Amino acid sequence: MVKQKKSAHRGVKIVKLRDGRHVARWLDPVERRKERQQSLDALGLSNATQRKAWCIDKLESIKAVRKVVASGSGVVTDLPLKDAAERYVASKERAASTVAGLRPILASWVDWMYARRADTTTKLTEDLLQIYRNHIMATTDRRKVTTKRRMLGQVKSFVMWMVKQKMSPLLTRADLDVITDDIKTPAPTIEVLKPRQLRAVLVACFESDPEFAPFVMALALSGCRFGEMQGLTWPEVDFDEHEIDLPAHRVKTNKARSVTMRESPTLAALLRALHAQGRERPFWSNGASRDAASQQFYLLRDRMVKNHGVRRVKPKTFRSTCASILANAPSIYKASAPLRSAFRCGHDLATASQHYLGLLQNLPEDAKTIEDAAGIRDICNEIVAYIEGGGACR
Repeated sequence: MVKQKKSAHRGVKIVKLRDGRHVARWLDPVERRKERQQSLDALGLSNATQRKAWCIDKLESIKAVRKVVASGSGVVTDLPLKDAAERYVASKERAASTVAGLRPILASWVDWMYARRADTTTKLTEDLLQIYRNHIMATTDRRKVTTKRRMLGQVKSFVMWMVKQKMSPLLTRADLDVITDDIKTPAPTIEVLKPRQLRAVLVACFESDPEFAPFVMALALSGCRFGEMQGLTWPEVDFDEHEIDLPAHRVKTNKARSVTMRESPTLAALLRALHAQGRERPFWSNGASRDAASQQFYLLRDRMVKNHGVRRVKPKTFRSTCASILANAPSIYKASAPLRSAFRCGHDLATASQHYLGLLQNLPEDAKTIEDAAGIRDICNEIVAYIEGGGACR
C-alpha cells in the first residue's frame, strides 16, 4: 500500500507549545516555503474562542493576498504595522520636527489597529478606516477640528503609501477618502502684517540682530517659504533676468517656480551685496540645518517681542504679507494682480482671489514696488548698506 503524501496545511494552525503558550502558524502567502508564526498570548487572546476568531480573520487576509499574487499584481511580504510605519517614516527625507510630530500620530493609530486585531498591513479594510475616523472625530478632548483633520491626513498619507507599495491588497485609493471625507473645518485665517507692523518688525530685527535682518528682509520681499530661502544657492539666483529660479525638489508643491525681483529691487541689491562677499550661499553659509535656522528665528522673535513690543510673527506671516501686498497694490501688477501674484508666490489663482485679495487696504496707488507699497524702502536700504559695508549675515 502506497503511503499518501500529506499536503501542506493551507490554513492557520493553532499550536500549544510545551511551556503552555499558544501560537498561530501559517505559510507565507508570497514566499510559500516560509512558515510564519504569531504568539496569540502576546495579542491578549486568553481563550479558545478568541484564538479561533483571530485565526479565521488571519486566514481571510491570507486568502486575499493569495488572490492578489495569483492575479499577477504582486504584493510585498505581509508586514506588521509597526514595521510598516518605520519604513514609511524612513521612506523620504523629512525635517526632524516633522518626524517628531508624525511618530506619535502613527504610533497611536497602530496601537488602535492592534487592539482590533489588525496587526499587519494585509488586514486593513475600508470599514476599519471608517471606524477609526469616527472614533477620532467623536473623541471629546481639547483638540480642535483642524488638529484632528491634520492627524487623519497624516494617517491617510501613510495608508496611501502602503497601498502604493502593494502592502494592503484589501484597499484601493478610493477607499481612503473615508478617512477625511465630510469633516467640516473652519476657513483658515490668513495672518498678515500691515505696512506699519512689517516696518516695525524689520526695524526691531535690524536693531536686535543685524546679522539676521537680511534673511528676514528676503523673506518679506520674496514671498518664499522659510526652507526655500534658507536653502537658497547661487545657481538659483539669476542676476541677469532678476529672478530666483526654485527647482521642483525644493518647493513644497513639487512644481518649479520663478520669483521675479523687479517688484523688489532692494532684494536684488541685497543678493548682489551678499554675492560680492564671496559667500558659499546667500544665507546660512555655515551649513546650519533648516531646524537650527528655524530655532534661531524663534529665539530672535521672542527677544523682539520682549524688547520692542512687536507682533509675535511666524515665518509664513512674511510670505502671506508679501502675497497680500502683490494682490492689492494698485500699480504693481494692476488688473492682473491676483494671477501674477499667485504665479510668483506659487499658489493657485483661487487662493489669491479668495484669501489675499482685499486683505490689505489703502496701499499707495502709485507704488510700483513691494518696498514702496509697504513703506519699508528706507529700512531695506539700511540693511543693504550694512551688507555692502562688509556686515556679517547668517
